[in-house]
Amino acid sequence: MRPQTQRGYIYDRNCAFHVRYYAHEGGVRKQRSYRLCSMDQDHPSKDAPAVIKLAEDFMLRNQHSKRLQRRPARAQLPNLRESL
Repeated sequence: MRPQTQRGYIYDRNCAFHVRYYAHEGGVRKQRSYRLCSMDQDHPSKDAPAVIKLAEDFMLRNQHSKRLQRRPARAQLPNLRESL
């Protein structure tokens, strides 16, 4: 079964846009928030393409780092050489 990927929820607070997502820390599921950018002419609303792109980029980096942490370490095999 494939792990489910999150999209996050974009919201505005204190004249800035944040993305809300869930993280597992110490076996416990916790809700986290990350500040994306300030509200300005380039980022006028949470539905603006630039804000959505920032949220998608953050969530991709976040998911990628989680996959790297979950990946089991490769088994270290002894170096076998044929002796002649």
